[in-house]
Amino acid sequence: MREIKFRSYIKKHQEFIFFDLYCVETNMEEGRIEICNVDISEIENEDQFIGLKDENGVEIYKSDLLRDGYGCIFEVVEDERQACSGYRIKLVKREKKNQKHLKIGRCFDFSSWYFPEIDLEIIGNIYENKELLNEN
Repeated sequence: MREIKFRSYIKKHQEFIFFDLYCVETNMEEGRIEICNVDISEIENEDQFIGLKDENGVEIYKSDLLRDGYGCIFEVVEDERQACSGYRIKLVKREKKNQKHLKIGRCFDFSSWYFPEIDLEIIGNIYENKELLNEN
């Protein structure tokens, strides 16, 4: 069973908070909901741990940017049609000019790409590394 964990990027503080379901506190007298001592009104996104780790053993979350051994960059996206995990990887950038057959925006199942000879490595996320999303 996959561990249920989340992260949220707090733009105001320019950092992530990581939490699980046990980290939520409600104070109805003050009309506040807090996650890990952060007011929920500061949270603009919520990315879930997808249950996989990259080639370095780092947990992969939705909105992470991954690079494969061929220099392609992918974004982890949610896909309700994906029965196993609910997540796929979407090609956002090709670093090599000879990869024109790979269409930007095309989604792949993790099983299509996640093999020992084609490992994926986290190189950033869509919140802090927007420059990685620009196609050459």
